Amino acid sequence: MRFRALVLAALLATPAAAQDWVAGIEATSDTSYTYVTHYTRSGPVTFWQTVSFLRYSVREAGGTTQIESPGIATGLTYRWTQRNWSAAAGAGYEMRWTDRLPPGGVSTTERQQGPIVEGDVFQRLSARTSVRGAARWSGANDWRAGSFEVRREIRRALRAGPQVVWQGNDEIQVFSVGAFAETPLGNSALQLRAGQARIAHRDGTRATQPYFSVGIVVPF
Repeated sequence: MRFRALVLAALLATPAAAQDWVAGIEATSDTSYTYVTHYTRSGPVTFWQTVSFLRYSVREAGGTTQIESPGIATGLTYRWTQRNWSAAAGAGYEMRWTDRLPPGGVSTTERQQGPIVEGDVFQRLSARTSVRGAARWSGANDWRAGSFEVRREIRRALRAGPQVVWQGNDEIQVFSVGAFAETPLGNSALQLRAGQARIAHRDGTRATQPYFSVGIVVPF
């Protein structure tokens, strides 16, 4: 009940302005991340609230520990915009309820919390081609993520390009190389991503797996 109350408070604690909802899931066989985010824009400032669910496996000497971590976060981002480029920097705060199930053991739940720092840079190279880099860090579970993509407008209703993503913490690290395609949906867009992910576990083992992602995104 307390988790639901926190979610409701985070979603409602924004001023009246231009608003968007985005959601998505990205997954390999060892990891998945599901999220719903509410954006409220007021000039160059964007207020956001996110409800998420992170799942991943940690391979250790004694076996594999399963991690399930629901969380909520809220914060704001400031964006500088010029004719052919834009940049943003933001900060927020996150709370997670992380459940660990060790091999043959009893699950334990830990409440994690900490700041979030994020930023991105967008540069238009031509009328139809642009590049974007983004990075994010959460102090709640020391989760770090970075991405770089090249976006090309194939036709008015289709944008696509290659993408590289790195994410993880001290327990697991995922490096993904693939491509994405998206089509506009009003102020948002439907985006599909797929490729190969190289996963490094804490015990030193590595695996290569396909990954996929589908979501409704805001093309800032």
